Amino acid sequence: MRLVVKVAGALLDDTAAMETLARQVAQLAHQGNEILVVHGGGKIFTTTLKRMGIESKFVNGLRVTDRETRDVAVMVLGGLLNKRLAGSISAAGQPAIGVCAADAGCFLAARNLAPARRTLSCHR
Repeated sequence: MRLVVKVAGALLDDTAAMETLARQVAQLAHQGNEILVVHGGGKIFTTTLKRMGIESKFVNGLRVTDRETRDVAVMVLGGLLNKRLAGSISAAGQPAIGVCAADAGCFLAARNLAPARRTLSCHR
């Protein structure tokens, strides 16, 4: 079975939680599953921005990502957290690699010039 596991960034800041998660991912892989793990990291990202003296900016609850902020996001999310998670899964017995959205052009983004809007809809 192919599985996508979304990991909250807060778990990556908790060594015991990350080790438990890594063991679970390794176990699923050993059972023959193909697993893609995606992760967040907003809290660690925001903390790193603050340590670097970069103010986080939000508009309508959405983070505004300028060039400097983007570079820190790549550093933290694609570097530190990505490699920390891949290393933990590998240490738990399942070889893992960390891939960033920018690797091989697997994710492309463009600047959003439209005003931010949030709409909620509910379908039953």
